[in-house]
This record gives sequence, C-alpha cells and structure tokens, in this order.
Amino acid sequence: MGRHVDRVRRAATNQTGYRVAEGDTLSTIADRHAVEGGWSALYEHNEETVGTNPDRILPGQLLDLAGLTTATDKR
Repeated sequence: MGRHVDRVRRAATNQTGYRVAEGDTLSTIADRHAVEGGWSALYEHNEETVGTNPDRILPGQLLDLAGLTTATDKR
C-alpha cells in the first residue's frame, strides 16, 4: 500500500490522529494539541494528507499528531 494509506492507518491505530472539523485551521489544531513547532510543523508532518496549500484543510481529513505534541495537550 502507499505511504499515505499507511500513515492514516497508523494514526488511527495509535490514537494519535486528529480528524479535521469544520472551521479548523492548522494553527488552531497545533495550539489545541500543543504541537511543538506550531502549524508549520503540523503541516510538514502531514503534507501528503493536506496537499500543497496549508490554508486548505478539509473536514474529515485525518492528521497524524504522532511525535509532535508535548505533554500539555489543550483539548
């Protein structure tokens, strides 16, 4: 299988994913989940899912947060 499918499955399996909701931005997701490096680190880690435009994330996309968050998650 492709790397994209493997990453999505790994995120879902490890409970380290975040499903994008209406109105989310990479910045708000990064802040909420205390992503080290902010939105740009979140984007770089999920570029295959997000695509070439970090301002265009879609509800339902599953972002991989594995290894990006600090101990203080602001959910």
